[in-house]
Amino acid sequence: MMNAKNQAAGESRDFANPEAQSEQVLGCLRRIGHIMDVRSRFLMANHGLSAPQAMVLRELARGGEALSICDLTRRVHLSQATLTGIVDRLQKQGLLRRLRSGVDRRRTVLVLTEEAAQRLGRMPTLLHEHFLDRFSSLSGGERNSLVKALQRVLEMMETATQAVDRELNDAE
Repeated sequence: MMNAKNQAAGESRDFANPEAQSEQVLGCLRRIGHIMDVRSRFLMANHGLSAPQAMVLRELARGGEALSICDLTRRVHLSQATLTGIVDRLQKQGLLRRLRSGVDRRRTVLVLTEEAAQRLGRMPTLLHEHFLDRFSSLSGGERNSLVKALQRVLEMMETATQAVDRELNDAE
């Protein structure tokens, strides 16, 4: 298995070889996905929560205030549809409640239950929280470069997915 130093050395050696570089990128993406999957399975097995569910509970606890689903989507960077499903499952587990806002009765807000607070107290630091600590220690330029590079990779993956989808539709 390659460590970070070997990968860095490989980067300079394969700089002119786009195929080798794309394999390095795809390998990194697979490893990132694997790390996230393993961590999520650990949380589920030991705490009965998926990583996104734990992230939602942590965010609600962090603010100490009731939040609407719309407010929460902006904070946890999940779509409203995805977040609604997560909230439904957390509500079924008795970890949060939906209440009418005291300020605007048309608005529904989310509130943690005591069980959620207890479970959060027993839960380890989440992967994205460790990542944030490390990411924050980078220079502004390094952070910007990483964000731009990942946005570009995402764009390329989305374009590739659309091309594959078109091929599959044409084959039908």
